[in-house]
Amino acid sequence: MIYDKMPIVLLSKMASLPDDYTNNRIALYLLTRHDKVNSLTISSLADDCHVSVSSISRFCREIGLSDFHELKEILRDSRFRFESASQKLSPGERANDLIGKVESSMEEGMNSLDFDIISELVRDMKTYEKVSAFGLLKAESAAINLQVDLLMQKKMINTKLAYDEQKKHLATADESDLVIIFSYTASYFSEGLGLDSINRANRPRIYLISGARTLPDNPMVYRNIQFSSKQNQLCHPYQLLLISSIISQEYCHSNIS
Repeated sequence: MIYDKMPIVLLSKMASLPDDYTNNRIALYLLTRHDKVNSLTISSLADDCHVSVSSISRFCREIGLSDFHELKEILRDSRFRFESASQKLSPGERANDLIGKVESSMEEGMNSLDFDIISELVRDMKTYEKVSAFGLLKAESAAINLQVDLLMQKKMINTKLAYDEQKKHLATADESDLVIIFSYTASYFSEGLGLDSINRANRPRIYLISGARTLPDNPMVYRNIQFSSKQNQLCHPYQLLLISSIISQEYCHSNIS
Protein backbone atom coordinates (compact mmCIF):
# COMPACT_ATOMS: atom_id res chain seq x y z
CA MET A 1 0.00 0.00 0.00
CA ILE A 2 1.17 3.55 -0.75
CA TYR A 3 -0.36 4.66 2.55
CA ASP A 4 -0.50 2.41 5.60
CA LYS A 5 -3.83 1.18 6.90
CA MET A 6 -3.99 3.23 10.10
CA PRO A 7 -3.63 6.71 8.53
CA ILE A 8 -6.30 5.67 6.02
CA VAL A 9 -8.72 4.64 8.75
CA LEU A 10 -8.08 7.58 11.06
CA LEU A 11 -8.11 10.30 8.40
CA SER A 12 -11.32 8.95 6.87
CA LYS A 13 -12.91 9.01 10.32
CA MET A 14 -11.85 12.61 10.92
CA ALA A 15 -13.09 13.72 7.49
CA SER A 16 -16.58 12.45 8.20
CA LEU A 17 -17.16 13.77 11.73
CA PRO A 18 -17.51 17.21 13.40
CA ASP A 19 -14.46 18.40 15.33
CA ASP A 20 -16.07 17.99 18.74
CA TYR A 21 -17.05 14.33 18.31
CA THR A 22 -15.32 11.87 20.61
CA ASN A 23 -14.06 9.63 17.79
CA ASN A 24 -12.64 12.65 15.98
CA ARG A 25 -10.65 13.69 19.07
CA ILE A 26 -9.28 10.17 19.48
CA ALA A 27 -8.29 9.91 15.81
CA LEU A 28 -6.59 13.33 15.88
CA TYR A 29 -4.64 12.41 19.01
CA LEU A 30 -3.39 9.14 17.49
CA LEU A 31 -2.25 10.82 14.26
CA THR A 32 -0.48 13.78 15.88
CA ARG A 33 1.18 11.82 18.72
CA HIS A 34 2.24 8.75 16.79
CA ASP A 35 5.68 8.87 18.43
CA LYS A 36 4.13 7.98 21.81
CA VAL A 37 2.70 4.67 20.66
CA ASN A 38 5.19 2.49 22.58
CA SER A 39 4.21 3.97 25.95
CA LEU A 40 0.52 4.25 25.11
CA THR A 41 -2.01 2.42 27.27
CA ILE A 42 -5.77 2.41 26.96
CA SER A 43 -6.02 4.36 30.21
CA SER A 44 -3.47 6.99 29.20
CA LEU A 45 -5.15 7.42 25.82
CA ALA A 46 -8.53 7.85 27.50
CA ASP A 47 -7.11 10.40 29.96
CA ASP A 48 -5.33 12.43 27.25
CA CYS A 49 -8.46 12.50 25.07
CA HIS A 50 -10.72 13.24 28.07
CA VAL A 51 -12.93 10.25 27.36
CA SER A 52 -13.73 6.99 29.12
CA VAL A 53 -11.89 3.70 28.59
CA SER A 54 -15.12 2.28 27.18
CA SER A 55 -15.10 5.06 24.56
CA ILE A 56 -11.66 3.92 23.41
CA SER A 57 -12.84 0.31 23.16
CA ARG A 58 -15.91 1.41 21.21
CA PHE A 59 -13.73 3.51 18.90
CA CYS A 60 -11.57 0.46 18.12
CA ARG A 61 -14.62 -1.62 17.21
CA GLU A 62 -16.14 1.14 15.09
CA ILE A 63 -13.02 1.42 12.91
CA GLY A 64 -13.02 -2.33 12.33
CA LEU A 65 -10.52 -3.52 14.96
CA SER A 66 -11.05 -6.09 17.68
CA ASP A 67 -9.59 -4.16 20.61
CA PHE A 68 -7.01 -1.61 21.80
CA HIS A 69 -4.20 -4.15 21.53
CA GLU A 70 -4.79 -4.50 17.78
CA LEU A 71 -4.94 -0.71 17.46
CA LYS A 72 -1.57 -0.35 19.18
CA GLU A 73 0.04 -3.04 17.02
CA ILE A 74 -1.13 -1.37 13.80
CA LEU A 75 0.02 2.04 15.05
CA ARG A 76 3.45 0.62 15.83
CA ASP A 77 3.78 -0.74 12.28
CA SER A 78 2.49 2.39 10.53
CA ARG A 79 4.93 4.59 8.64
CA PHE A 80 4.54 8.18 7.49
CA ARG A 81 6.37 8.93 4.26
CA PHE A 82 6.11 11.49 1.47
CA GLU A 83 7.49 11.37 -2.07
CA SER A 84 9.31 14.40 -3.48
CA ALA A 85 8.71 15.14 -7.16
CA SER A 86 11.93 17.06 -7.78
CA GLN A 87 15.19 18.22 -6.28
CA LYS A 88 15.51 21.25 -8.57
CA LEU A 89 16.58 24.59 -7.05
CA SER A 90 13.55 26.81 -7.76
CA PRO A 91 9.84 26.37 -7.00
CA GLY A 92 9.00 26.85 -10.67
CA GLU A 93 11.37 24.10 -11.77
CA ARG A 94 10.04 21.74 -9.12
CA ALA A 95 6.46 22.51 -10.20
CA ASN A 96 7.36 21.80 -13.83
CA ASP A 97 8.86 18.45 -12.85
CA LEU A 98 5.70 17.57 -10.95
CA ILE A 99 3.46 18.61 -13.84
CA GLY A 100 5.53 16.60 -16.29
CA LYS A 101 5.28 13.45 -14.21
CA VAL A 102 1.54 13.87 -13.71
CA GLU A 103 0.95 14.54 -17.43
CA SER A 104 2.95 11.46 -18.37
CA SER A 105 0.97 9.32 -15.94
CA MET A 106 -2.35 10.63 -17.30
CA GLU A 107 -1.41 9.68 -20.86
CA GLU A 108 -0.08 6.32 -19.71
CA GLY A 109 -3.27 5.54 -17.84
CA MET A 110 -5.60 6.63 -20.65
CA ASN A 111 -3.73 4.65 -23.31
CA SER A 112 -3.95 1.45 -21.27
CA LEU A 113 -7.69 1.56 -20.55
CA ASP A 114 -10.09 -1.06 -21.84
CA PHE A 115 -12.93 1.14 -23.10
CA ASP A 116 -15.16 -1.86 -23.77
CA ILE A 117 -15.31 -2.53 -20.01
CA ILE A 118 -15.95 1.16 -19.34
CA SER A 119 -18.85 1.02 -21.79
CA GLU A 120 -20.19 -2.02 -19.96
CA LEU A 121 -19.94 -0.14 -16.65
CA VAL A 122 -21.85 2.81 -18.12
CA ARG A 123 -24.61 0.49 -19.34
CA ASP A 124 -24.85 -1.06 -15.88
CA MET A 125 -24.94 2.39 -14.26
CA LYS A 126 -27.97 3.20 -16.39
CA THR A 127 -29.63 -0.11 -15.48
CA TYR A 128 -29.02 -0.22 -11.73
CA GLU A 129 -31.00 2.14 -9.50
CA LYS A 130 -28.65 1.66 -6.55
CA VAL A 131 -25.14 2.72 -7.53
CA SER A 132 -22.30 3.51 -5.11
CA ALA A 133 -18.69 4.59 -5.57
CA PHE A 134 -16.04 4.24 -2.87
CA GLY A 135 -12.34 4.80 -2.32
CA LEU A 136 -9.93 5.40 0.56
CA LEU A 137 -8.20 8.73 1.18
CA LYS A 138 -7.23 10.27 -2.18
CA ALA A 139 -9.10 7.58 -4.09
CA GLU A 140 -12.32 8.78 -2.47
CA SER A 141 -11.87 12.09 -4.32
CA ALA A 142 -12.44 10.16 -7.57
CA ALA A 143 -15.64 8.71 -6.12
CA ILE A 144 -16.86 12.17 -5.10
CA ASN A 145 -15.92 13.54 -8.52
CA LEU A 146 -18.01 10.81 -10.15
CA GLN A 147 -20.92 11.48 -7.79
CA VAL A 148 -20.95 15.22 -8.63
CA ASP A 149 -20.57 14.68 -12.39
CA LEU A 150 -23.44 12.19 -12.45
CA LEU A 151 -25.64 14.41 -10.29
CA MET A 152 -25.29 17.09 -12.97
CA GLN A 153 -26.71 14.47 -15.35
CA LYS A 154 -29.60 13.68 -12.97
CA LYS A 155 -28.13 10.33 -11.93
CA MET A 156 -27.79 10.07 -8.15
CA ILE A 157 -25.15 7.72 -6.77
CA ASN A 158 -24.01 7.13 -3.20
CA THR A 159 -20.59 7.54 -1.57
CA LYS A 160 -19.21 7.65 1.98
CA LEU A 161 -16.03 9.28 3.24
CA ALA A 162 -15.45 7.08 6.27
CA TYR A 163 -13.96 3.63 5.87
CA ASP A 164 -16.33 2.12 8.44
CA GLU A 165 -19.36 3.64 6.67
CA GLN A 166 -18.20 2.09 3.41
CA LYS A 167 -17.92 -1.27 5.17
CA LYS A 168 -21.46 -0.90 6.52
CA HIS A 169 -22.74 -0.29 3.01
CA LEU A 170 -20.93 -3.34 1.64
CA ALA A 171 -22.40 -5.44 4.45
CA THR A 172 -25.95 -4.60 3.38
CA ALA A 173 -25.47 -4.44 -0.41
CA ASP A 174 -26.93 -7.26 -2.48
CA GLU A 175 -27.46 -8.24 -6.13
CA SER A 176 -29.54 -5.11 -6.71
CA ASP A 177 -26.47 -2.92 -5.96
CA LEU A 178 -23.75 -1.74 -8.31
CA VAL A 179 -20.53 -0.75 -6.50
CA ILE A 180 -17.56 1.03 -8.07
CA ILE A 181 -14.30 0.82 -6.12
CA PHE A 182 -11.45 3.22 -6.87
CA SER A 183 -8.26 1.64 -5.52
CA TYR A 184 -4.93 2.75 -6.99
CA THR A 185 -2.98 -0.18 -5.52
CA ALA A 186 -5.91 -2.66 -5.46
CA SER A 187 -5.46 -2.81 -1.67
CA TYR A 188 -9.09 -1.99 -0.89
CA PHE A 189 -9.86 -5.70 -0.50
CA SER A 190 -6.69 -6.52 1.39
CA GLU A 191 -5.61 -5.72 4.93
CA GLY A 192 -9.18 -6.40 6.03
CA LEU A 193 -10.49 -3.42 4.07
CA GLY A 194 -13.98 -4.36 3.03
CA LEU A 195 -13.80 -7.94 1.74
CA ASP A 196 -15.12 -9.53 4.93
CA SER A 197 -18.13 -7.24 4.83
CA ILE A 198 -19.46 -8.22 1.42
CA ASN A 199 -22.62 -10.27 1.21
CA ARG A 200 -21.19 -13.39 -0.43
CA ALA A 201 -24.53 -15.13 -1.00
CA ASN A 202 -26.22 -12.25 -2.83
CA ARG A 203 -23.21 -10.14 -3.61
CA PRO A 204 -23.41 -6.79 -5.40
CA ARG A 205 -21.94 -6.22 -8.85
CA ILE A 206 -18.50 -4.72 -8.17
CA TYR A 207 -16.22 -2.93 -10.60
CA LEU A 208 -12.66 -2.41 -9.33
CA ILE A 209 -10.71 0.45 -10.90
CA SER A 210 -6.99 0.05 -10.19
CA GLY A 211 -3.52 0.81 -11.45
CA ALA A 212 -1.94 -2.20 -9.77
CA ARG A 213 0.33 -4.23 -12.04
CA THR A 214 -1.06 -7.49 -10.71
CA LEU A 215 -4.62 -7.69 -9.46
CA PRO A 216 -5.61 -10.20 -6.79
CA ASP A 217 -7.88 -13.04 -7.86
CA ASN A 218 -11.01 -11.84 -6.13
CA PRO A 219 -14.31 -13.62 -6.83
CA MET A 220 -16.18 -10.69 -5.29
CA VAL A 221 -15.15 -8.43 -8.20
CA TYR A 222 -17.30 -8.64 -11.33
CA ARG A 223 -15.00 -6.63 -13.63
CA ASN A 224 -11.54 -5.07 -13.29
CA ILE A 225 -10.85 -1.76 -14.99
CA GLN A 226 -7.07 -1.84 -14.93
CA PHE A 227 -4.73 0.92 -16.08
CA SER A 228 -0.97 1.31 -16.27
CA SER A 229 0.60 3.35 -13.47
CA LYS A 230 3.87 4.06 -11.68
CA GLN A 231 2.25 3.16 -8.33
CA ASN A 232 3.58 6.24 -6.57
CA GLN A 233 2.13 9.00 -4.43
CA LEU A 234 2.74 11.69 -7.05
CA CYS A 235 0.35 10.32 -9.66
CA HIS A 236 -2.05 8.52 -7.33
CA PRO A 237 -5.10 10.82 -7.34
CA TYR A 238 -4.77 12.24 -10.84
CA GLN A 239 -5.07 9.02 -12.79
CA LEU A 240 -8.11 7.95 -10.77
CA LEU A 241 -9.71 11.38 -11.22
CA LEU A 242 -9.12 11.18 -14.97
CA ILE A 243 -10.80 7.77 -15.21
CA SER A 244 -13.67 9.02 -13.06
CA SER A 245 -14.15 11.89 -15.51
CA ILE A 246 -13.89 9.54 -18.51
CA ILE A 247 -16.71 7.45 -17.03
CA SER A 248 -18.81 10.59 -16.54
CA GLN A 249 -18.18 11.69 -20.10
CA GLU A 250 -19.10 8.27 -21.47
CA TYR A 251 -22.28 8.30 -19.41
CA CYS A 252 -23.14 11.68 -20.95
CA HIS A 253 -22.38 10.39 -24.46
CA SER A 254 -24.60 7.35 -23.90
CA ASN A 255 -27.54 9.68 -23.28
CA ILE A 256 -26.92 11.51 -26.55
CA SER A 257 -26.20 8.62 -28.91
